[in-house]
Amino acid sequence: MITHFDNKGVHNFSLGCLDAYFHLNQAIEKSEYLIDSGFIHLRRAKKVYVFDYNLLDLGILKDLQKSNNIYSLEPIDGLEKRSRFKELAYNLGQVFNPSSYPNKKKRHARIKYPFTWIEKHKIEIDTNLELAEVEEFHSKWVEHKLADPKVFRMMFPTARYINCFKKSLIEDPPIPVDYRTYGFYLEGKLSLVRVVSVQRDYAYDLANFGNTWDAPSQFTNYCDVWVLKDLYNKGINVFNCGAMLNKRLAMFKSHFPSFEVISYGYGKIKEKKESKVSGFF
Repeated sequence: MITHFDNKGVHNFSLGCLDAYFHLNQAIEKSEYLIDSGFIHLRRAKKVYVFDYNLLDLGILKDLQKSNNIYSLEPIDGLEKRSRFKELAYNLGQVFNPSSYPNKKKRHARIKYPFTWIEKHKIEIDTNLELAEVEEFHSKWVEHKLADPKVFRMMFPTARYINCFKKSLIEDPPIPVDYRTYGFYLEGKLSLVRVVSVQRDYAYDLANFGNTWDAPSQFTNYCDVWVLKDLYNKGINVFNCGAMLNKRLAMFKSHFPSFEVISYGYGKIKEKKESKVSGFF
């Protein structure tokens, strides 16, 4: 079963990502999936996740590639349209090791002051949030994001983050996912929501939406550090932030000691249609 598959720390292959982003449990309930030795096929999403290509016939993968995007933990010789899929992760032991930072000022700013600030501003943290409150806050967040001219409206996922939170509330799904949710209250108002999933001693970032319109500028960053420390205190050793979609996002996520996690993607290959040529022959 999928719970025994080793995702090797890759966010794209984690149970949280497969369920929250690509509806793994919903696919199982509707019989829109295939789980076999070494791979998962989500038919509606048209995605194939290859955990161990040595267990598969290359001909089967080539056939699946005609109508599906294929993702693999290792490069697959013989498949076309290969790309490297980059993610960024933190070793939390290094993040909270004072010697990871070049001087006292950096140590204080990165791993000391955020907790002082949160305590000073009496930030309340709740890990048992109510859906109605989160939905209301998420709607406000979407409204502000779409009003930002720097946001590409066509690509902005208006429902993905709230769907992640909703998944965390589902009881007894076919495949259990260890979701962790956090709500941060500034001056008594919900001002940031974070959803992560945990698998073994790894955590995977799934949703993070916060007040960026009238909260203090470092509020989001300080909440980020608090979540990382809470996970570390609970036995999590690595936190995977997810895909590096652009340079701006990569720079933001790499302000802690970090490393890249690489997997591979293979785009769909459409069958070539035979052209009909008349005359000359």
